[in-house]
Amino acid sequence: MRLSVFTPTHDPKHLPRLAMSLARQRFQNFEWVIVPNGGVNVTELSRMFNARVVPYYGKSQHIGELKRFACNACTGDVLVEVNARTGENVIIARAAKIAVTGPGRVDSYVHH
Repeated sequence: MRLSVFTPTHDPKHLPRLAMSLARQRFQNFEWVIVPNGGVNVTELSRMFNARVVPYYGKSQHIGELKRFACNACTGDVLVEVNARTGENVIIARAAKIAVTGPGRVDSYVHH
């Protein structure tokens, strides 16, 4: 099972902390998909942390539309949204376990 961790963002200033947290994960069978809105540049960060950037240039500024776009860009078996501001303590392995044994939805607020 492979996870897709996706982070839609309007403001990339919190992404470096999240990137460091994701790099420290024991569970590494995941892709990180960053979806910047409105031309936000995260190219350097994506190179440093092997994240896939899928820019959103749609007309809608609603977060729901951005999340739908992000989910469609993911390739994993299980999708986990991780918020750039609050997700730096997320434990990906716990999300993976819940996805296999628990409910059909896992929120990014799976902290230690």
